[in-house]
Amino acid sequence: MDDGLIESNPMIGVQKVKAPKVLRLRGKEFRSIEARTILSASMLPVEGAARQEWRDAKRWCPWLMAYTGARVNEITQLRKKDIVEEDGVFAIILTPEAGSIKAKEARTVPIHPHLVEQGFLAFVRGRGDGPLFFDPSRRRSDNAINRQANRLGTKLAEWVRSLGIEGVMPNHAWRHLFNTLSGQHRLDHRITMAIMGHSSGQVNQSYGSVPLSRKAEEIGKLPRFEVAL
Repeated sequence: MDDGLIESNPMIGVQKVKAPKVLRLRGKEFRSIEARTILSASMLPVEGAARQEWRDAKRWCPWLMAYTGARVNEITQLRKKDIVEEDGVFAIILTPEAGSIKAKEARTVPIHPHLVEQGFLAFVRGRGDGPLFFDPSRRRSDNAINRQANRLGTKLAEWVRSLGIEGVMPNHAWRHLFNTLSGQHRLDHRITMAIMGHSSGQVNQSYGSVPLSRKAEEIGKLPRFEVAL
């Protein structure tokens, strides 16, 4: 309905059904070996006649999620103009202007130095204006603004599962891993929450904002993901 494809929401008035609780046999984040498996595979050439947008998404989206803790659609909907430099810090602007943001508030996340070294900024400079990972001209409906980014997120999840990764949400597990690593490496909790777009839950901490330079300092504490090429 939000995309203008149907006139009314058929679920309005439907009584909620409580599903049985699913047994959880492991944590919600990727294990270290799983993260390395995915990131290593992301750097391998894509076989066949895949479009360049998919090759780029497979190459960069897992790394961006790993180093930002962002939700998958926040990454797949990124545009060239969302990659910026402010006061000498390279950063990503995650904004509802580009598409769906759960909190409906923009936030700016520093780019980890390892991404810069891998050539992410060079990749961005080489792209045309508009989305980084899909071609808007291929959109099936002018009203379906976010559907290409959503489909791309689904395709990334299917690709991760094809690598034998099971038992976790194949995109959201990056967000859980980022939070886990932030605690292990003693990142400032308030800054971690600001980077991830989470509310601290404390009213007194909702005033003011975290400077980008401080976010960059904390992001820099995260160790590199070492992968075998």
